[in-house]
Amino acid sequence: MLGATETKRSLGLSVTISLGNTLPIALPWMFPPSAAPGYFVGLALCTGLMLFAALLATALHLYCRWENKRADREYGARSDKEQVESDEDVRFRLFQ
Repeated sequence: MLGATETKRSLGLSVTISLGNTLPIALPWMFPPSAAPGYFVGLALCTGLMLFAALLATALHLYCRWENKRADREYGARSDKEQVESDEDVRFRLFQ
């Protein structure tokens, strides 16, 4: 049976992939032939989405590091040899 960690991870990945696959449906309308040759609106939108994704990834990375440090202060550092049962375990660390 899948533990909570695997279930949450698979659900998160499926939502991410589903949202990522909807962008190719909308983006062709951002590059109409009338906007040639610069396609400023389409390129600006793509650049903005890439910057937004980079900001989200950076924020997630910093949040995970902060949570790991908080858990280390509260429960003590975890060795790599310890077996972690699920994400409810006090020894669980994000992206370790």
